Amino acid sequence: MAVVTDSVMVRGAVTAFSWMMPKLRLNAFHSGDVPAAFQWLHEQATFDEAHALHAWEEAQFRLGMKPGTSIRPTPVG
Repeated sequence: MAVVTDSVMVRGAVTAFSWMMPKLRLNAFHSGDVPAAFQWLHEQATFDEAHALHAWEEAQFRLGMKPGTSIRPTPVG
């Protein structure tokens, strides 16, 4: 699982949790680093990385979020 968040504390907690549970495939990424999260996930499982990234970007657009920003909705356009 890849966790995408702006929170340094959450990313640190996810990293610490992954150390305690080494059999889990878990990693944390900054919200501006979604392509790296998808790349890491692609190393863990087979899926269409380009399609997943497009779906992520489409979801951000529909939620009124600017790509590469935090999860807080902001007007687009």
